Amino acid sequence: MISARNSSPDPLRDWFLPLAVAILSLWPLAQNWTAFHSLFYFEDEWDLIDRWEKSGFGPWCLTTFAENFVPFFKMLWAGAIVSFGGSYFALILLLWLTHAANVFLLVRISRGLGADNIGAALAGIIFGLSSINHESLAWSVQWSSVLSISFFLVGLTVLASRAEPLAEVNWSLALILAGCALASALCFSRGVLTGFSFGVWLLLNGVTKRGWQKRICLASVVVLPSAGVAAWIFRHASGNHLHLSETLRPALIWAFHCYAQSPLRIFFSEETPALGGIVTLALLKTALFGIGFRLAPREARPALFALLAFEIGDVLLLGIGRYHTGIPASGSSRYQYGALITLLPFVAIIVERCVALLARWKTIRTVTVSATIIVVAYFIQNPWRGILRNWIPARGGELRAELFGNPPAPEPKYLSHLPWIPNDRTRFLVAKHHLH
Repeated sequence: MISARNSSPDPLRDWFLPLAVAILSLWPLAQNWTAFHSLFYFEDEWDLIDRWEKSGFGPWCLTTFAENFVPFFKMLWAGAIVSFGGSYFALILLLWLTHAANVFLLVRISRGLGADNIGAALAGIIFGLSSINHESLAWSVQWSSVLSISFFLVGLTVLASRAEPLAEVNWSLALILAGCALASALCFSRGVLTGFSFGVWLLLNGVTKRGWQKRICLASVVVLPSAGVAAWIFRHASGNHLHLSETLRPALIWAFHCYAQSPLRIFFSEETPALGGIVTLALLKTALFGIGFRLAPREARPALFALLAFEIGDVLLLGIGRYHTGIPASGSSRYQYGALITLLPFVAIIVERCVALLARWKTIRTVTVSATIIVVAYFIQNPWRGILRNWIPARGGELRAELFGNPPAPEPKYLSHLPWIPNDRTRFLVAKHHLH
């Protein structure tokens, strides 16, 4: 039987593996240090700064941005621009440090839910080094999504620590989870799923001695912040959610394509497969969820249900919000970060069981595991350099030459790529906030 807790008695050893994998996850940043310095503010970021300048900091934080109501993210993002003198690389560095923290949490969660050190480390390495996360980690506005995931993982770490028979579920735990849910929702629109996912855990957690009435009360406390933010977004933000009756069918089709492709297809192909391929990918991904769940210890399954609930909710909200971008966009790189987070703990549990089959052959086990980790790490991080080479010109390289080049490059019609921000306005924002 797999134990739900794989922590060692020594706290230093218990933290060493997650910390080591988290540090390793910074390798793509270190390897491409100069390339990341070439990035610069792009599209949504110009819109955010322009609105900030027009409205003033306080009112700007409390206004919606498309379908997002993200005052907490805005405070952190704008505060970083001011604190670091407009440096875009500082924003990218904060984004990567947040990513490393998420890797640390993912490894601990995977171990808490039943995976051994090998399975948890492999999950952390895949998540930490994967080049399919490039859009999430090379555009500072995506810090919104990454921060939101961070608060989800903090709460999930707490849940994983309760994956044991005598764990107590009480009001203090509910308040901690509610705080994580609120912070997650105020960083990113799909962060509203965090509280609902935690609510699933509270309702399904069979190890608690509480009755259904108490469970529902605790779950309501956790869900309330997410429900409140979701209601605010629904009433005040623009987006496809305002006309669901007309868009539900295409939104569900788009969501199914997103579920099927993220993240499995993205590792191997840039093309959206035909319907048969989509169905096959969906069945394969669902099988990984199912097998991981079946192999997990019983007391860890409510937390795995919470992960699955987050994944299903995520693709459904993406379908509603992004179906109009077309089916080919359903496999976009910006949607892989959350998909990896939800799937990899299940994979870690499966890997744990596979490695256990080799327990009698220690030499074969050591060679096989070591070779697998090295090969996987190499291939998932290898595309970073080529991706950034193609990414940088449109995401900073050309604009830097146009703004700061000596001599300057020819000026395009819209420096910001946004027709409502003329070039003189862009130059004013650069000077006002010392953007560089």
